Amino acid sequence: MQVWLTSVFSLLAAIVGGWIAGRYAVHAQKHAAKEQRQSDLEAERRAVNGTLQAIKPELEVFDTELVGELKRKFGDWDMQKPNHAQQDQRAPFNIPPVTQNYFIVYDLNAGMLGRITNTELTKKIVTTYARAKSLMDAVNYYAPRYQERDRLSRGSGPKPGQAQGMDQGLRKWANETIRERLEAVENAL
Repeated sequence: MQVWLTSVFSLLAAIVGGWIAGRYAVHAQKHAAKEQRQSDLEAERRAVNGTLQAIKPELEVFDTELVGELKRKFGDWDMQKPNHAQQDQRAPFNIPPVTQNYFIVYDLNAGMLGRITNTELTKKIVTTYARAKSLMDAVNYYAPRYQERDRLSRGSGPKPGQAQGMDQGLRKWANETIRERLEAVENAL
């Protein structure tokens, strides 16, 4: 009888011990999963903050180099404008094409923008970059046309007089399209 009683107690102890160990294991797994989620969220938060911190200097460089240079060129060009109501006869001015990628941080981290919890901030960032890229597109449309006009004005090509025929379109593109987009970027920055 004692062997039988010992076996029953051993069996009960094994069942209770297994049950306690199982509950502890489930609790430990839940705790580990919770800690992993917290760790993942913290890593994502650091990545988002790092991206935001990198966006600011990227836009500052763009503002200084491209926007600042265009503002200077427009300021010089505006000094040439006659004060009377005569038709604008200023020669178009040289704006070199934009060949530098000013937006490495944005391009490499565009997917991170969806993880920013402040939707207004996300909208401002996307709007600013869209306006900046639109300005660059306007400059890159203008630049080769100006270069062609410059080449023709130096007497290269079959009809050097064609250069003056291009002036009005170039003036209009610079004065309206590039200037409008420049102002939009300045406001967004």
